[in-house]
Amino acid sequence: MNTLGSHFFMPSQDGYRDNSGDEGRFDLARAQRLLDEAGWKASADGRTRAKDGAPLKLVYVVNGNGSTDLPQLVQNLLGRAGITVELRKVPGNDYFAKYVNVGAFDLASFRQVDNVFPSLLYPVYRTGGDQNYGGVATPDIDRLIDRASAETDRAKAVELLNQADVLLWQAGHSVPLFQTPQISAVRPGLANFGAFGLRSERQYVDVGWTG
Repeated sequence: MNTLGSHFFMPSQDGYRDNSGDEGRFDLARAQRLLDEAGWKASADGRTRAKDGAPLKLVYVVNGNGSTDLPQLVQNLLGRAGITVELRKVPGNDYFAKYVNVGAFDLASFRQVDNVFPSLLYPVYRTGGDQNYGGVATPDIDRLIDRASAETDRAKAVELLNQADVLLWQAGHSVPLFQTPQISAVRPGLANFGAFGLRSERQYVDVGWTG
């Protein structure tokens, strides 16, 4: 799996640029320093943090129909910085309706699939977008996305989206983690059919048996 440094493009797509900067790199010492500066002081053993007597604790809402591997990994990594993460498993049917869609979470994870065109992601990052579940947005990000959506020169649109992506990382909108592979099983001898990925030019006339 490939780690991601962009909110708009996959590593295999034209226009991809890793804009994650310092926000996308594992740096435990920096994380601890930022928490100290924000007033979240570590306990003697460094395992927990508190501010004005209140513990630093995040609730990670977990889809009950899915695996807990990723949430447990996040819990472990944040715990190294003294951030307590409670994993709260909820029924799969309630996950989006009662939690993600209404912002009832500190942390949540889910897949975004079939976003072949960057424009499909605009509602995720715009102010008031129906998929901007965390409600994180800025006027500068909105302006860059609006300009990209109206731009007819693809190279210029890509540059505007990369500028918006830099701001998304700085704003802490979300953390795109990795690109999962697409796996297809076909019978031996079948040509030009399988895992198409983000390709849209599926010419079925080219599909056939080799012998």
